Amino acid sequence: MVAIKKHKILLTLVIIITIIYFQKEKDLKIDPENFMVTDSIIDTRRLLPKEELTCNPKKFVFLKVHKAGSSTMRQFFYNYATDNNFEMNLSRMGPWVGGYPGPFLSDFHDNDDYTDVIFDHLRWNKQEIFKTLSHPKNHLTIAIMRRPMDQFKSSFNYFYGQYKGLDGLGRLRNKRTDESKACVGEPYLTLTGSTDFSLEQYINKLRLNPATLSSSPWYFRVNNSQSFDFNHPENLDDFDLVMVLERMQESLVLLKEMLCAKWEQITPFAGKINAKNYDSSTSWIDEKDGKFVEEELLNLDNKLYAEAVRKLEQQIEIYGRDKMKATIEEKFMFEQKPKKRSIPKWYFKEAVMQKVTKYMEENNAACSAVLD
Repeated sequence: MVAIKKHKILLTLVIIITIIYFQKEKDLKIDPENFMVTDSIIDTRRLLPKEELTCNPKKFVFLKVHKAGSSTMRQFFYNYATDNNFEMNLSRMGPWVGGYPGPFLSDFHDNDDYTDVIFDHLRWNKQEIFKTLSHPKNHLTIAIMRRPMDQFKSSFNYFYGQYKGLDGLGRLRNKRTDESKACVGEPYLTLTGSTDFSLEQYINKLRLNPATLSSSPWYFRVNNSQSFDFNHPENLDDFDLVMVLERMQESLVLLKEMLCAKWEQITPFAGKINAKNYDSSTSWIDEKDGKFVEEELLNLDNKLYAEAVRKLEQQIEIYGRDKMKATIEEKFMFEQKPKKRSIPKWYFKEAVMQKVTKYMEENNAACSAVLD
């Protein structure tokens, strides 16, 4: 009898709690204008207050440095520009604007409307770049860098290491339907004559035959390529922000502040950079070859990267280190999926394309022979 009474009391409590719970759910009113719902990494739903900005979005130029996480960031910049209705008007050759790998020339864009933003691969030439920008020319200048040895390894894998067998590579290059495919495998292929070299073998052969590099097409992919994209500056004074791949969360917080972006635009990219983590030790390479890479092939990149880190540290100091730590812990707690949009391509007209191709060839982007 006592057990039955206890059971009834327990059942009554459960019913009361259930009624209270659903009544509170009913009374809870969510204003869709002031809240947004996003996915968290654990696949739950959470409510975030809709951000009210007290500043205006900024126009920008982004120097998209090769193999430095810049393709992921390009998606962010495209999303941001689309959300803010910025004009994106520059015509391209492959993935490049301005005649890359030559320094950016505005002449190639005389037929393009002025643009609010740029986020493609280019070689820095500030005066010429700003000739193509819309008025007022108050654009922020942004770039990104990566630890030079990691970027060096990534370039090898992307431009050469992923291709096995000359047959497939030859067919790709012979098609030449896109000028960006005409020199696939370079500058590595000129020295090796095959696609079977490891990075260690390539470096060793290059150290023993250094003169071959300067005569190879796209030689700069091996020799201080990040400094090359920046056009070998003495400093980074041209840039409002140089993001550092290894310090991505801090870089994104500063980027958010500068652009007057919303957190919903920024946070999905905190953990989505498509870049492999490489072993930072030198045990994988012969001592002489390692010294050759650091002192001959990456000497300028190492110097520029150190300057980028120093500049980033200064900006973090101004922002406030404690504030930075708290912001990262709060805003990047949950991983979110970036909004993927298809980025349109505006290609040069044929007459301009011929001029651009000639300019590219004059700047070490011509392959002397087509593979058989």
